[in-house]
This record gives sequence, structure tokens and C-alpha cells, in this order.
Amino acid sequence: MYDRLKKKYDSISLHVICNSTEYVNSNKEYIYKNIKVSRVSSNLINKKHGLFYKVFKLVDIYIEFFRTLLIIRKRNIDLVHVIGTSVSTATAIFWANIKKIPLLIEMVNTGATPDQNLPLLKYFYQPNLESNTKIIVISKELEKKAKKLVDKKRIWCRPNPIDEEKFNCELNKKEIYRTEYTSFGAKDIILTSVAKFMPLKNQLFLIKVLKELPSKYKLILCGPIVKSGIHSRRDNDYFNKIKEKINDNELTDRVLIIREYVDSSKYMKLSDVYVMPHHHEGLGTPMLESLACGTPVIANSEVPSFQQWIQHGVNGYLCKLNIKEWLRAIEKIDSLNSNILIDNSHNLINSFSTKRIDSDYWKIINSFN
Repeated sequence: MYDRLKKKYDSISLHVICNSTEYVNSNKEYIYKNIKVSRVSSNLINKKHGLFYKVFKLVDIYIEFFRTLLIIRKRNIDLVHVIGTSVSTATAIFWANIKKIPLLIEMVNTGATPDQNLPLLKYFYQPNLESNTKIIVISKELEKKAKKLVDKKRIWCRPNPIDEEKFNCELNKKEIYRTEYTSFGAKDIILTSVAKFMPLKNQLFLIKVLKELPSKYKLILCGPIVKSGIHSRRDNDYFNKIKEKINDNELTDRVLIIREYVDSSKYMKLSDVYVMPHHHEGLGTPMLESLACGTPVIANSEVPSFQQWIQHGVNGYLCKLNIKEWLRAIEKIDSLNSNILIDNSHNLINSFSTKRIDSDYWKIINSFN
């Protein structure tokens, strides 16, 4: 977003502080898309070992706290924009409060909270969310959480923006992309999931569903897998389970796996349905991107953000994580009205394009005292 705003408004000067679970104990400064980035990554110990773990973890937290503080205090800051929840974000909120710097807090996942603090520090300091602070939430569910802490006038509820240049309805490209990116045929019915390979995304469930479907149904699983860091073993073990399940059920010719980042818009456009059996999501941006492409979505009915955007039987289906429910929904996907899907695509793009959301962001940034 700031990359786009910088191109439009010369007055923006940006410095990003980020964390990493993949690059452990790797503090680094670098340039990304002409934006200066400082990575603060401290993790002395990953596994829980009783009292010793708690002591080392506390040390770890305050190493990250002081590293972040050293970066922030050197800069003349007009606005602190916090996205997510970590030691560094709690530190940024602390510094903004102490120095009375305008504060923009963005809640982007199910565990998000604007009321961020640290062990020990919480006994001496509490975040002030009323003075010169505004909250951005990406779903109605997160808005409910935010309203418990701040006045609703300080909250802006909006989904993540849709890149209208990529995610749009191009029905004439379906067969072109299908031929270019897969070996599947025009008569095949393709289910697609683009997500990092990890238990939360629940790709393993899709293999179980595919096993029960006729051979004309195919599945595409795209997404990166972490190569290092505290989750690497967990995610690699999970990926291996997926491959084993595919082999055990003789589905290798019906499943396309791509272990890397892809242009998800092309895979959404070549598909008949986009599938999201995720256990939970703050929003699930690919859901909106797929709908913007005119491709219906089947998703876990237990996730509030999916309930907000998917109209059951209109632009997709909401199902519990029950194989029989998913089979019925997949087999009914052709019954959805294509004209309604196209209208839904246009409405989403008109309301939540990057152009529209960026304009609203700029108004909020300039609204601070």
C-alpha cells in the first residue's frame, strides 16, 4: 500500500520494522521496493522447558524490545502504523504513547488486539488507545473486538484491497490459462487452493475430499513452504503428509502441487472453484480475490470472515469441515448463476479496489492532529 502511495505522494518517507519466524536471530537492514526495512529477529529458545524456558523467553522478548527501540528512537516520526501483533509492534505502540506520536493500529488476524503490552512492562504502563489513535480492522469479527476497547468512531472496517489490475473477471482467459499452467483438460473440473503449506490451511482435508470425487475432478495446491525457522519442521512434516496421502490414494495424476509463490490470479481464473478449508482466518484475502475473478468459493462455515462475504448458494458455499458436505457443494458448483458471479465481481472491485482503499487510507493519515 505504501509503495503505491509513495508513487503518488512525494511527501511520504517510510521505514519498515518487521519480524520473522523463518530468519531466526537474523537482524538485517535492507531495501525492498525502494523502502528501507529493518528486520528484528530474536529467538534464543523455541521449545518450552518449564521455568528455564520462561526465563529465557523473557530475556528474548526484551532483546527484541530494545533492538526495536534503538531503531525507532533514532528517527523523527510523524505517524506510527502497526500491523499485526509481536514484541516489535507492542514496542512501537509503547513508543508512540510515550512520545505522543499519532498511532494507526491494524488488526489483521484472529488473535489480533490493539491493546498490546509486554510481560513486566504491563505492571508499569498501559497502552493509551484513546488519544490520537485509530484502529483499522479487516473483518466484522475483528471490529467487534476493537469496539470493546475503543470508540467506534475511531475504527475503520474494510477488507484488504483487491488489485483490480490482476483480480478481475476474464472468462475468455480460462482455457488459455488452463492450457498454459496445467495439464488438465477443458472438461475437467478444477479445485484450487493457493496458500502456504501449513496445518492451519488444512490442505490435507482437500485430498480426502478429492478421493471421494469422480476422476474428472482435479486439484491444484500452490504455495510456499518455509525452509528454516521455528515452523520449518512442522510445515515440512505437514507437506510430506500431503504427498503421502496423494500417493496412498493414487491421486498423483489428479493433483498439481506447486511449492512456490505463484500469480494466484491466473490459477483462480483457470479454476471452476476456489477452496478454503482453513481452520481460521482474520479475513482470507484470496477469498475476495477469487470472487473478484468471478470464481466461486467453498469455505469453512465456522470462520466468521467467510460468513461475511460468501453468500451460500449465490457466490459459493459455506460448509462445515465434513467431507459429505463438501462433496455436495462441489457437485453443485455448476448450478450457480454465472451472471450473478460476474455482477458480484464488479461490485467487489468497485468497492474495494486498491485505488479506492488507498484513497481512504490517505484521508485517514491526513486526519491526525
